[in-house]
Amino acid sequence: MHMSFNSISVLLPIYNAEKTLMRTLKSLAAQTLTPLEIIAIDDGSTDQSIEILNNFAKTAPCKVQIIQQKNQGASAARNVGIAKAKGYWLAFIDADDTWHPEKLAQTHKALQENKAQFLAHNFVRMHANGATETVVCDQRFNPNKPALPQLYLGNFIATSTVVVQTKLLQQAGGFNKNYTLSGDWDMWLRVLQQPHVKLYMLDKALTFKVAC
Repeated sequence: MHMSFNSISVLLPIYNAEKTLMRTLKSLAAQTLTPLEIIAIDDGSTDQSIEILNNFAKTAPCKVQIIQQKNQGASAARNVGIAKAKGYWLAFIDADDTWHPEKLAQTHKALQENKAQFLAHNFVRMHANGATETVVCDQRFNPNKPALPQLYLGNFIATSTVVVQTKLLQQAGGFNKNYTLSGDWDMWLRVLQQPHVKLYMLDKALTFKVAC
């Protein structure tokens, strides 16, 4: 594993995302803090996603590792990326989401300043009619109380906002592929069950998510 504290792997699972993928990739290329690598796992797409990925990789500002597999779902795809990641940190993004250009720089700074191993932040939900709303996740978390009991009461962590130590994901055993709706919540709970893990909720909206 690449052990530099500054190194960040970006994990991007993809399934038939040709309509949104280039927008996502452009937001990764625009980061003011360049990641060590982008790990893109194509989960059996039947559209033009792999062609878009290959073209992006030719001019990307960092290494792009493209992995193709039969369709197994997002959790299985993320587990492949976790196993391959070489960065000290791992940041998640979905193929229909985008990041603010300062996303990696600001989250890395916040992790360092707050001596945290696990970070999430607010996000902007974008609706089909053009309306937007900021989802303020950090207000559901009291930093003066233990994180784990609070997270048991409900999931306030959006996957595309997470930056976490890669080794914590690996030690937790990855995502449970049997969960289709709450696999991320289960993963964050198991990360926090490990000793000496501090969660920091950053009061900034640095991810833009398309409303379902």
